[in-house]
Amino acid sequence: MKNNKGTIVELTERASGFIRRVGVKEHLFFHSDDLVGCSFQQLKKGDKLIFNVVESRNGPYAVQVTKL
Repeated sequence: MKNNKGTIVELTERASGFIRRVGVKEHLFFHSDDLVGCSFQQLKKGDKLIFNVVESRNGPYAVQVTKL
């Protein structure tokens, strides 16, 4: 279940970006491979997203990312 919400704060040229979550200081990384129902080209700074968070040895990142 996608229970995390956030806003895109940065998009990179490498088809990835960062999400700001309410109440969390650190921004969350996402990659275009984890987008569901939209393409990276359809995203822009300020878009609202829902997603799941998983842990890796590099820290948390967003998966199953959907644009609202």
